[in-house]
Amino acid sequence: MAAKLSRRIMLRVARKPSGRRALNLANFLAQREEIINALSDGWPLYQIWETLHVEKKFNASYGTFRNLVGRVLPGSGQAPAEVAQHRNSNSKNPARPAGFVFSPTPNDEDIL
Repeated sequence: MAAKLSRRIMLRVARKPSGRRALNLANFLAQREEIINALSDGWPLYQIWETLHVEKKFNASYGTFRNLVGRVLPGSGQAPAEVAQHRNSNSKNPARPAGFVFSPTPNDEDIL
């Protein structure tokens, strides 16, 4: 009888060397608590990345680090505004602005 799918997946993953993306994610997750604490202390995202990069705890680029913060930490409320803004600008349905909204159809009440 064939082994369970979970068992086969586990064996395949154990034999396969980790890729760069997996290593970046693993390094980020290993530092997650420290990153959250530094963000809550008010440190800029760039300073956090630079410190981890110099200490050789996170070797990926700043862009990768910023993307991981936005992807892995969005529900924690710790994602910086620049990440949230970048994420909103790329969405297909951006939020409507709170101020003036142009309507091509005139409203008779607004005409003098």
